[in-house]
Amino acid sequence: MKKVLVTGASGFIGRHCVPLLVSKGYEVHALSRNRPPEMAFPNVTWHEVDLIKAGAAADLIARVRPESVLHLAWYVVAGKFW
Repeated sequence: MKKVLVTGASGFIGRHCVPLLVSKGYEVHALSRNRPPEMAFPNVTWHEVDLIKAGAAADLIARVRPESVLHLAWYVVAGKFW
């Protein structure tokens, strides 16, 4: 089973991608800054990580060791987004 890490998993696009990946047989590791209770999809490992924090992404990649990353995270504070 291929392991995929989805950043922004609780966002507008991510929340639709996660169940689709699970249905296709992927081992899904979902990432969001805050995990809302309604986003608790079955068969998904959730990680609460702030990607803006220095070293956070590298630490997570080292722990999860995904074969693929679906990067959907975005910082959306007006005038401050990256």
